[in-house]
Amino acid sequence: AIRIVADATGEAEAGTAMIAAFDARLARIAAEAATEAGPRPSALVYQVGGSISLEGTLADAALTAAGFRNAGRSLAHARGAQVPLEALVAHPPDLLVLASPPLAYRTVVADNLRHPALRALTQRVESVELPWRLWLCGTKHVGDAIEDLAAARRRLARGATQ
Repeated sequence: AIRIVADATGEAEAGTAMIAAFDARLARIAAEAATEAGPRPSALVYQVGGSISLEGTLADAALTAAGFRNAGRSLAHARGAQVPLEALVAHPPDLLVLASPPLAYRTVVADNLRHPALRALTQRVESVELPWRLWLCGTKHVGDAIEDLAAARRRLARGATQ
């Protein structure tokens, strides 16, 4: 997407530089994750209505780039890309990623984000709130989301060694 927009606006050189900086950032994060022993920790992007991000999505790519295994693969089963809150509480990931703040949507479909069980879960497991604006599209801001996820992975690793 960056290259297409850069070419269309006559900024091909700036686009190439932006892509190179992004690639270097990803390489640094991947190298850091590769030094950690043991299996990759699990993470789940949990959204309004119990929606989750499955394999092949930008969110999945961001989780993988940050050194996580997408827990959505094991939680979704045949249910598609929605996971009941009960299933999440029963089988929590190592990291819970909330794509929206609990009060961002004042609708019934967002009740799962305000539920006491989810609040309790965020006290038991590492959690992080990453606004969709960082990783809804393939822009340079995805790098910020990946950096935040990598920081959460480091916190998990420190907790496991203490």
